[in-house]
Amino acid sequence: MAWLGFRLGQMDAVVLGLEVVALLAAMRGRSALGGLAGTAGALLAPQVLWPLPLLLVAVGARDGRWRGAVAGALAALLALVAIPALTRPRLLPAWAGLMHRFAAGVGPAQPDLAGLPGLVRFAPAGWRLRPGLTDPLTLAIVGAGLALLIVVVWNGWADRAWHARPPRLRVAWGIMLPLGVWILVTPYSHGMDALVLAPLALLALGPDGAELARPPAWLVVAAILALPQIFILTPGPGTLVVPQSLTAVALLGLLALATARWRRDLPAGGAGKTVASV
Repeated sequence: MAWLGFRLGQMDAVVLGLEVVALLAAMRGRSALGGLAGTAGALLAPQVLWPLPLLLVAVGARDGRWRGAVAGALAALLALVAIPALTRPRLLPAWAGLMHRFAAGVGPAQPDLAGLPGLVRFAPAGWRLRPGLTDPLTLAIVGAGLALLIVVVWNGWADRAWHARPPRLRVAWGIMLPLGVWILVTPYSHGMDALVLAPLALLALGPDGAELARPPAWLVVAAILALPQIFILTPGPGTLVVPQSLTAVALLGLLALATARWRRDLPAGGAGKTVASV
């Protein structure tokens, strides 16, 4: 899928690489590098990765490493936003106007999107559910997802038992599980954007793929491997077109599998973890 993205002019593989650098840097205590790489990835794909810099700051807050993450984020903003704004002042306003016009036309012009908002568009016509990016139903889905994201982050930040676990687990779960929630509810994404959840898939499968011994894991992996064919195979006249929005089904399976593993890796209690698991 990364190769497909390159051929279509997409940046998914580059964004995934920056995300992995940010994760590894945070795990090794190099918070400034993590903030730099994470913010660069978020600026290249803001609709997908905007939570990443904030999550890097959040996971470093209890360890006193948030300042490095903030410094790295500011450096990335300076390089990728401030410098273009100074050299070509009209560039950013023109980009903002283009994004507004694009968002207004996504519903009718490009209805086949991944995630839950895209899946709702394929509900029966009698339900009259055809949400655009700013329609109430889409905003409700996004709002619920953001609330859940905050619950997951707060549960990890406030739970002392969680902070007794190895740093690599705290960083990986503290970033990837909330990011998985956002990818599920984001109102604009394509199936190839789910590449950024590759680290979450590895976490869900456990060391050496131990979870593959369990039947639910086989089903999730099969769905993840099958759904990319939706974007690779070009349907001809008269063929069955499977909507990209079915990516949401694979994402739900991945999040369910990841949540089960999360509870075993970080066996902290409290109402926050129960709510997040539901």
